[in-house]
Amino acid sequence: MTVTLVSNIAHSIFTARALCDANLLAKYYAPVLADTIPEGLPNRWARQLKKRYFDESLGLPRHTLYAMEFASQTVRTLPLSYDIIRTIHARAVELCIPRRVGKAAVLHAHSGICTAQLLQAKRHGSTVICDHRSRFPGHAGENDPLANRLRQEFDAADYILTSSALARSDFLDRGFPAEKVVAIPLGVSTDRFVPREQARRLETPSRIFFAGRISYLKGVDLILRAAKRLGPQYQFRLAGTIRDAEVLHDGIPGNVRILGQLTQEALQEEFHNSHLLVLPSRSDAFGLVAVEAMATGLPVIISDSCGVADAVALNSAGAVFPDSDIDAFINSVQELLKDSHEYARLQHNALTTAKQHSWRAYGNRVVQLYKERIL
Repeated sequence: MTVTLVSNIAHSIFTARALCDANLLAKYYAPVLADTIPEGLPNRWARQLKKRYFDESLGLPRHTLYAMEFASQTVRTLPLSYDIIRTIHARAVELCIPRRVGKAAVLHAHSGICTAQLLQAKRHGSTVICDHRSRFPGHAGENDPLANRLRQEFDAADYILTSSALARSDFLDRGFPAEKVVAIPLGVSTDRFVPREQARRLETPSRIFFAGRISYLKGVDLILRAAKRLGPQYQFRLAGTIRDAEVLHDGIPGNVRILGQLTQEALQEEFHNSHLLVLPSRSDAFGLVAVEAMATGLPVIISDSCGVADAVALNSAGAVFPDSDIDAFINSVQELLKDSHEYARLQHNALTTAKQHSWRAYGNRVVQLYKERIL
């Protein structure tokens, strides 16, 4: 029995490689391949697509690869709101996937992109795995098209893959059987995110970094309030697109700089030049940027509403504070940066934590799930 994998997210390549190495991969419907991108694209589109295409260096047999149509990817570059784009994109990707996918022996599909094929596979008697990397869409109303599609997929799937125990608990709290919902933590490219040649040393001013959407959900308002209280001895640098301008309505303190969206190279440079990464999200299924930061040896401060918080606390790779608690957040910043010996230990623990979350380890856990429960 072999697996048909359908995904529009870049890290699905690690699932595909692991399945291929275990001789379990039949077909992989992937993000758009390099040879399907037309020449002469407007620069704005080309910059966006460079982050999403795959080339021939995938390391997979070519006969297993099926590129999703270019048109489905261009939807992401349209100047529309996030909610509109995600709905249009999910439908566009679904239209690019042939109906025969619904006849696969095992269908492993990223959530929200091939509802029709997933439901067809279930009717056909296939084993269906729904790979969901976000929190349960409990905040969405009954009129939200994508949320409704997701709920259909969750109900139909034989297994739901989540990225953390926190995300898994969302499903259990809503009555999904425990044996149906599996948590497999995401990974990090340890060959891309690498430690500094020399360990960081504490100095003044302290440099604190955030990467993610500039929004209330990511807790950016908490960072701004903390920066104002901490003062110029703590310099904050925020990378990401402004998704929710309302969080900036009280102004940006002088010790905060908003950098915009960064390339992978610039992101690693910020990790190397910072003393801490902060991720005060109010809802985050995992928090991949925290593991990327730890792969460079950067300690993290993270809210308990992030899925990766368990790993940070278990390995003493930083600090975990209660969601939205400004005093606890500020105290964590001050505590982690006051003792050089303790800070050196945090850097070592951050690297150890990241190694436990490599993409190879992630792929091995997926294959183990298949062997133990599905095949």
